[in-house]
Amino acid sequence: MDTKRCLFCNKIVSVEVKGNDEVYFGCCCAPDSCYSLTRESYLSFFSLSLENQRDMFPIISGYIRDLTECGERVALSYDDLEAIKNSARIPVMIDEKENLLLRYFHKRCIGPHEPVQIRPLSENFNLTYSPNLQEFVYVIEQLRDKKLIERTGTTFELTKYGWEEAAARIGKKKLEPCIVLLPNDSLHQKWRELVFPIIEKFGFFARFVEMSNLDDSIGLISECKLLIADITGDTSEGYFASGLALGLGITVICTKQHSHREALPPLTNQLKPILWGELEELTFALRNRLKSRTSSSYQVIN
Repeated sequence: MDTKRCLFCNKIVSVEVKGNDEVYFGCCCAPDSCYSLTRESYLSFFSLSLENQRDMFPIISGYIRDLTECGERVALSYDDLEAIKNSARIPVMIDEKENLLLRYFHKRCIGPHEPVQIRPLSENFNLTYSPNLQEFVYVIEQLRDKKLIERTGTTFELTKYGWEEAAARIGKKKLEPCIVLLPNDSLHQKWRELVFPIIEKFGFFARFVEMSNLDDSIGLISECKLLIADITGDTSEGYFASGLALGLGITVICTKQHSHREALPPLTNQLKPILWGELEELTFALRNRLKSRTSSSYQVIN
């Protein structure tokens, strides 16, 4: 296994090459796990201006840490940059960052006054998406001032009130993973701008998976809670992914542009697509379908 510097936390770690992906193990972004990045994306991220790197790399590091702390698999490409930047998952206010740190403590103990180590602090400020150690320490001190935690150096304990508060805050709904399959990469930007905000509004964090690379993405599909597949044009991969997701009990939405009305193969009612012309029309239809979604884990919206 080779070593390479993680762009987002600047730590040299072990890297395993799997096809077109590089898998990073044990860096500050995912100290107890790993994440993958496409090889061409490494160069694209590296080519960002120093100002953009300073702004975005701590956020991306926090994003990877956030997802891996939730037990999710993280596979990134440069195309995900705008989606991450605009994601509702990214905390803005200090109290949102406090929630992330409370969740971290709560996950690692079985009750109040059980010690939890964060060592060293300088390699863990991405727990709160903080851009630097100074802000991370400020978040810690805010929790201590509110009597939610006690701190001795790098050892922390939730107080009784902190334990109850953490449990209450963790109970709030988290965004669930959503996979989007499009036959045409040129549509990605418009979907990010118009469709993704609707998906997030209804409780999902959306990301694209390439139809041409489905063999490497089956794991991501199997872990998602919603699959949206546009079956316009050459759709064999879209049908395959939709059928796979349907068989796994994942909610599926198929879509198809009006201008491509070629004959469809025989489909079950569960895979009949939403027809759309302009993306504004599609967002309206998606809003209505997602609004009617029930809590059933085996529901398919059509």
